[in-house]
Amino acid sequence: FQARADQDKVKELLDRIKDLVIKDPISNDAEGGGLDLDEYGLKKPKASVTVHLKGKPPMALLFGSKSLDSASVYTMKKGGKGVFLIGTALYDDANKAVDDFRDKDALSLDKDLLMKVRLSRADTKLEIGKRNVHEKEKDETATTPPAKQEEEPKKEYEYDWWLTKPVEARADKYGCDGIVTKLDDLKVDKWVDNAPQDLAKYALDKPWLRADVWIGDAKRPRSLFIGRKSDEDSEKHYAMNSLDKPVFLVNKSILDELRKEAKDLRDKKVFDFEKDKVEKLSVTRKQGELLCRRTARGDEEQWQMVKPQEVQADKKEIDNILWDLSGLNANEFVDAPRPDSAYGLDKPPFTVKVWVEGDRKERTLLVGTKAGTGDNVYVKIEGEKTVYEVGKSIQENLEKIDTKKLRDRTVLKFK
Repeated sequence: FQARADQDKVKELLDRIKDLVIKDPISNDAEGGGLDLDEYGLKKPKASVTVHLKGKPPMALLFGSKSLDSASVYTMKKGGKGVFLIGTALYDDANKAVDDFRDKDALSLDKDLLMKVRLSRADTKLEIGKRNVHEKEKDETATTPPAKQEEEPKKEYEYDWWLTKPVEARADKYGCDGIVTKLDDLKVDKWVDNAPQDLAKYALDKPWLRADVWIGDAKRPRSLFIGRKSDEDSEKHYAMNSLDKPVFLVNKSILDELRKEAKDLRDKKVFDFEKDKVEKLSVTRKQGELLCRRTARGDEEQWQMVKPQEVQADKKEIDNILWDLSGLNANEFVDAPRPDSAYGLDKPPFTVKVWVEGDRKERTLLVGTKAGTGDNVYVKIEGEKTVYEVGKSIQENLEKIDTKKLRDRTVLKFK
């Protein structure tokens, strides 16, 4: 049967054949010298390795018995006359099972080039894809050891993950990378059937789960199909892929990662910005507007309160507000919301704006009313459709901002 081979192991085997050297010649003419090939185990060889070269007849090595110290093996070329001793590594390779040379990657993918993943179950279809893919900027300050300067550095990429099904939304990078890593690391535990005639026997005619991955700009995906539990081991499941047709077993731990719902992969960050790049901050509430702007950066970082009065602001107090806002996480998502008035977002009690370096427009967070009888409140990013439920502490923290405490109380400043 045909099957994918482990490229590294095949290369290692070919290098071993190419670099083979004789340790000890026994005879250049076994027949003429009256050697008894049976004495060396070569009358009925225990194993052989045959090399097929394009345009040339095949070449074969025959292996007999091992030497007394088991460090060498008696060998001769098929059709040749000489008998000699060589190391046992190639002999050991010749005695390995076919499965030892097979590609044990269940899906064989390059996760750096992977662009999209679709997970399909009977009742769920989930799809994630990369966007804004670009090569990572090189660290010009990093030094390369002289011995490695001639090596071509591996390209590294940065990207954003997005959910595209069942809803279009920003996705959690670590959660999505986790799925890709699990698929990339998934290994065949054991091959079960190299030429399956009845996929229903393994529940692979209607698999419990199907994972499709798109590599680069490929139009068609590579697919992994996972069926029922193994009869022999309940910790394993029957599986197959679209690259070849054998049925194999995989550990059921992969199912925990692939069983995730869309909400598990949503980016929970609601108000996502880099705190250190904020240039202005505005909080509007019933007391009026609080407006602060950064006037210096780095070790000399300073903030100025502009409204309700112009005074120097306390950097630590501003930092605390920005930490709370940038760390705001969603507990629930409302992807098909009713009108804003249903959430108190038409006339929100709190409106927060941040101006971030490099942005063309400010980012605005609307904080609405309490969500039901729980401990959540509704919030929304202006210009986006989704309404989020977040912990009520956001309201409490915005309410208790004291402009008097925001003033810089330092009397003397010096280094």
